[in-house]
Amino acid sequence: MAASIRLEGLPPHADVGPGTQQRLTLSIANASAIVDQFALTVTGLDENWYSLTPPTVSLFPGATATAELTLHPPSGVEAAAGTYPFTVRAMSNSDPSSHSGAESELRIARIGIPTMEVRPRLR
Repeated sequence: MAASIRLEGLPPHADVGPGTQQRLTLSIANASAIVDQFALTVTGLDENWYSLTPPTVSLFPGATATAELTLHPPSGVEAAAGTYPFTVRAMSNSDPSSHSGAESELRIARIGIPTMEVRPRLR
C-alpha cells in the first residue's frame, strides 16, 4: 500500500438485507506531490451487488475527493445469507504499483420465511 494514496471511510462490515441497499461514503486523498488520477475498484463481490461512483477521481497534491459505494444485493435466493468479504482499492494512474485498499464484509442476514398453521374450525 502506498503512502501517496489514502482511502478511508469503509466500515469493517455492512449489514444489508436482500433487496435493500446501504450507501457508504469513501474518502480518497492524494498525498503525493503530483496531480494524479485514481481508479476505484471493488473485488470480492458480484458486480451486480454494488455501485461505485465515480469510478475514477482526479486530484491535485494534497486534495481529497469522495466516492459513494452503494451495496445492493438482490432479493431472493441470488443473495444467500452469509458473510461476503470484499476490498475497495484506489490505484494511481501515473504509477500502477501505487495503490491503497480497504477491506470490509457484506453481511446478509437470513430473512424469515412466512409460515401458516391451519387448524380445524371449532363449532
